[in-house]
Amino acid sequence: AAADRAVRLMRPDAAAAFDLGREPAAVRARYGPGLFGQGCLLARRLVERGVPFVEVTLDGWDTHQNNFDQVKALSAALDAGFAALLADLKDRG
Repeated sequence: AAADRAVRLMRPDAAAAFDLGREPAAVRARYGPGLFGQGCLLARRLVERGVPFVEVTLDGWDTHQNNFDQVKALSAALDAGFAALLADLKDRG
């Protein structure tokens, strides 16, 4: 069953989910320019195509050095990407 779903994702129409360039620039900007924000956008596109579970990670939370600046930057990436993902999932049902 999992292999069948993987094969379905390899079809050209399903593989198109990975082409974030098909999204309007304003949508991509709303998610944020970093890997986490764009990962959230990809997650939305995969869920829309029937992928039941998606994980997006944001590494770097071990902030023993320069803690406040690092947490500020991580939080900005997290807030933008996650907020856009939740809003789009709600709006799109």
